[in-house]
Amino acid sequence: MILQSIRLHPFAGIKDKSYTFGKELTIICGPNEEGKSTAARAVKQVLFLDTNLTPAKKQIALRDLLPVAGGDTIRITLEFLFENDSYTLSKSWGATSSVELKSSNGITLTNSTAVQQRIHEMLPA
Repeated sequence: MILQSIRLHPFAGIKDKSYTFGKELTIICGPNEEGKSTAARAVKQVLFLDTNLTPAKKQIALRDLLPVAGGDTIRITLEFLFENDSYTLSKSWGATSSVELKSSNGITLTNSTAVQQRIHEMLPA
């Protein structure tokens, strides 16, 4: 899996920001409170946090991720390459949660369990 870009719209202290990753190595650097750790956390959340959570689990999982400016929904969109196909993974958590994994070969998954299973198949570890 090769990450191409991630968009946080909104996520924690970020209202709407995109990061583009290079083909070799991407380093995100900057002063404190610029969103470096938040971007790294968003990658982890979009890949591993299921959207099908009970209200109690959702409250715990999203406690520190809800928009600082207010609101009850976080959204992350991740674009990546896997085995010569491009994928877009979009997840949102809030009052209503959703997930969508689209591939360049026309396959779209919207079932949370199926998406998580496919992501785990793509990851080498």
